[in-house]
Amino acid sequence: MAENTDDGEKMVNGSPDHWIRHQRSQRTTPKILFLDAYDSFTNNIVSLLTILLDAEVRIIEIDDEVLLRDDEAWTVELKKYDAVVCGPGPGDPHFDRDVGLMQRVWKQNEDETVPTLGICLGFQSLVTEFGGRVERLRRGLHGRVWRVDAAEEGRRAGGIFDRIQVDQHGKSGFQATLYHSLGVVEVGNAKGSGDGAKIKNANDLVPLAWARGEEGENILMGVRHDRKPFWGLQYHPESVCTDESAHEVLRSWFGEAKKWNEKQGRLVQQSNPDEHPRARRAIRPSLLGDVERTARLKGERHLVGRSKETMWGGTCMNLDGWGVGCKYKAATFPFPRGASVPEIFELLNGVDRQAILLDSSNNAIEDKSSGNPNLDVVRGRYSILALEVDKALRITCQAGRREAWQIHSVSSNVILEHYGESVWQFLADYQHSRRIPLEKVKHVPFAGGFMGYVTYEMGLHDIGVDDFLNKKGNSRWKEPERGHLRPDLCFAWVDRSLVIDHDTGLVTVQCLVREGEGDEKDTGIDEDEDTDMLWIFEAEEWLDGMRQKLQRHDWGQVLPLSEREGNGDARLPRPLPLVYGELDWKEGFKRDMAKEPVSTGNTPRSTTPMPKTVISTPDPKKYEEKVRKCQEYIAKGDSYELCLTEETKFVRPLPDRRDVGAIKRTERFPWELYKELRRKQPAPFASFMRFGDVTMVSASPERFLEYRPRYMPRKLITNGHSSHTHHEKRPRKQLTEEDENIDWVCTMRPMKGTVRKAPSAAYPKGVYAAEEARNILHTEKEIAENLMIVDLVRHDLHGVCGAGKVTVPRLMGVEEYKSVWQMVTVVEGVLSGEGGLEHYTGLDVLAASLPPGSMTGAPKKRSCEILRELEDRRERSMYSGVVGYMDVAGRGDWSVNIRCLFRWDDDVDGNNEIWRAGAGGAVTGLSTAEGETEEMFTKLAGTLGVMRGMYDEMEEIARDG
Repeated sequence: MAENTDDGEKMVNGSPDHWIRHQRSQRTTPKILFLDAYDSFTNNIVSLLTILLDAEVRIIEIDDEVLLRDDEAWTVELKKYDAVVCGPGPGDPHFDRDVGLMQRVWKQNEDETVPTLGICLGFQSLVTEFGGRVERLRRGLHGRVWRVDAAEEGRRAGGIFDRIQVDQHGKSGFQATLYHSLGVVEVGNAKGSGDGAKIKNANDLVPLAWARGEEGENILMGVRHDRKPFWGLQYHPESVCTDESAHEVLRSWFGEAKKWNEKQGRLVQQSNPDEHPRARRAIRPSLLGDVERTARLKGERHLVGRSKETMWGGTCMNLDGWGVGCKYKAATFPFPRGASVPEIFELLNGVDRQAILLDSSNNAIEDKSSGNPNLDVVRGRYSILALEVDKALRITCQAGRREAWQIHSVSSNVILEHYGESVWQFLADYQHSRRIPLEKVKHVPFAGGFMGYVTYEMGLHDIGVDDFLNKKGNSRWKEPERGHLRPDLCFAWVDRSLVIDHDTGLVTVQCLVREGEGDEKDTGIDEDEDTDMLWIFEAEEWLDGMRQKLQRHDWGQVLPLSEREGNGDARLPRPLPLVYGELDWKEGFKRDMAKEPVSTGNTPRSTTPMPKTVISTPDPKKYEEKVRKCQEYIAKGDSYELCLTEETKFVRPLPDRRDVGAIKRTERFPWELYKELRRKQPAPFASFMRFGDVTMVSASPERFLEYRPRYMPRKLITNGHSSHTHHEKRPRKQLTEEDENIDWVCTMRPMKGTVRKAPSAAYPKGVYAAEEARNILHTEKEIAENLMIVDLVRHDLHGVCGAGKVTVPRLMGVEEYKSVWQMVTVVEGVLSGEGGLEHYTGLDVLAASLPPGSMTGAPKKRSCEILRELEDRRERSMYSGVVGYMDVAGRGDWSVNIRCLFRWDDDVDGNNEIWRAGAGGAVTGLSTAEGETEEMFTKLAGTLGVMRGMYDEMEEIARDG
């Protein structure tokens, strides 16, 4: 029986390979080999080729060890394809390590030659191979959108630019995105069109297209070999900002490639059905599929959703059955009049217990967008409070370890190799076996399930940047070279929670009634119906008690909305915080920080308790030097954009453990710090977390990833759109279950481009008008920053959702926040439906997308490697990681940890605890060292102001306590 796979293909016997073998005799779909140079735009190109050319595209990395050393294996592999595409990537075409297998394509014997297209680095490799000179440009063009004009040779038949329409000026061209700092620059004729220009020392190469440089130079954009079936494009045809008319060049190229094959009598050889394919599909295997494949390899029976005792080390105490077969119970009622989110938190949780709060703290800010499609005020709708977190089951994992841990009253380790290669396969299996029907929980975004965090370092490990192992013989029980055992992933299985809907004014108190409730050693088997009813009765009694507690509490005076704080709490207004935007930011920064001890550089270790918090801020000169080093890497072509960060430390005294008041003070301090932060910086994705060994407060404005169902009429369902089509969302209407189908939509909101509202040197009067902010943000530098991350995010989504299933509903819109304007793009991907071995969920997207591209730069892998060195291998930890949830119905929402402070329980300096905060910015070829340093300190100033503002307040609390 046939089933649908992730990219719309049919499967026979549950395997896409079975289907391919079955269909080879039925169709003649062309096959293209894509050589991947570890670029962050690869999947976008593969998606475009798949849809545009109706081709099957397979990928091999440029450093494939077998194909590099085995000539016969390489020749056999090439014979399986109609054409080859040598893709973009970081590096220099003169270095073997950067182009790898590309060189072998150009050097093939004449009777083994395959039609090939080089893109960006692939283009440069082609030019270099045949004698052309590729050199540094005067300035890198990463993320720049320029006009590309076809040369006379390109417009001729066979020139592959022949389908581009001629405009009223007699030119044929289009706008295209560029991502290069190396190129071929030649002087053309007097008209500056590039016609008649030649490539020095490369007589076999014919120029097809040029772009006009800022200083009048001609930069080569297209080329073909005069005798061999080789073509090259310097621009990126797949970018979201490249005109769709540029796709005609790809159609023409593939048409020429097929003509060449036919003329030469070249036939594509079919793969051996029993041979393991060397090239991989663009879409990555699903996590649940990995679990199933691992089980089969080990000779075990069907595994998905059925954890086995053999996979648990030590005494597991049946923790693997925790939450299986859970039932959902809830009570919904109006939001208590006069209450605020912080007060509800304090009433239900207290301030000194384990806690997770996901807080839409800016929900009451007025929306001034007035229907302007280019302006929006993002106000969070829901606040979610996890209850009884200290009683919840925790799952933790440190990057590089071969086991995860389940922690409750007892602990047990999970051997990850039984599930796949990482903790993500285990989590997918764990959640899959605890899924509940979506229709029962449609009224809330979160119905219980996992809540927690993932650090930046876990993302680095997942993309192969650092394994974080002790290089001197690591065992899974030893402390790694990092010098600590802090988890890089920590999730709580939350079965009791509260959801506040700020739009409807409703509160939902809810719980998951799990089998074995109340008995930690229960086997997880429902013994009889009476026991089951008892658990349900206890749950309903708890729900009723929570409702009464909220409704009967005296919430005090209620203020009208106009008199409330920016975050909507019904409290007497307090003075607005200082915003750092002085004409001379350095003097302003020094003046305000002088109120507390401040040091620049490293704070010396001390065993003597400090009377007040000592703040250690980055050295501006050293940061400027790092910015220049970033730009040197960019100029060499090693990166397109580098998101450089620095860390500030706050060293404050630990309490005297003999002093009861001091204990109360230190336990209350993080919560009071969070309240100060949410008051000064209300944000749609704020969070407070005291969870396991870490405490974090965050006022994040950036959503990383949301995945949830979108209900659509069956008659409106299509086979997808072009991979970068801009379109408006369809209007919703009330539908019956019979009339609607579910698309699982993954939404990412990369945020790049910031302008302060407060006065600054560039804008002495401040920037308070929306249109003025939009004009400032839509400059070449800001657009380039945003565009590079948008294309990276599209790549991440294409790698899970598949070809043609990623769209950009909103490109580079401007959003208003309390003290800044931000440029934000919305990117959406649609997951495949359930069924078959490859069942994809939002967790697949989360695992495939870390660390957040807005915190790394592009290409992601090479950029992270560079940043690790520039940042002295310092751990960013919680900063640049994500926090959020994935619930029992399969939904999830994650935000990027920025504008945050955090501390680890074991991070102490003598008798002092250490809080940390990160700040930074995206460095591009258009940056200046001074400008980036100012941006970093401006972002940091808000956090410093919050910490500094706590001192007097905490002294009062200590005296009262």
